Amino acid sequence: MLPIMESIAKALKINVNPIRDDKKYPQYRIRTSTVESNNILVNYLNKFPLYSSKRLDYENWRKIVDYFSIGIHKQNINKIVELKSQMNDKRTFFDWTHLLELNKI
Repeated sequence: MLPIMESIAKALKINVNPIRDDKKYPQYRIRTSTVESNNILVNYLNKFPLYSSKRLDYENWRKIVDYFSIGIHKQNINKIVELKSQMNDKRTFFDWTHLLELNKI
């Protein structure tokens, strides 16, 4: 899987980082950590949207990216913490209206 991850990392202008490369089955991680790489990923996911519950996490993450992109993240720390506290396994509210977009395709 490393070659696939390297292709993704190249497209996002980031690096592949080993997290368990000393094991029989090495593991690697890629993370967007710059405004540029985050915006590349936003543009990709806007063109090819997620249709699972991960879409809801993406929408929260995108709002946080927007704060960083326009340079107002320091003034919005509380909002960022709130958005982050609703993501992944902490999500308690699920809104599936984004799936209605499937009918438009």
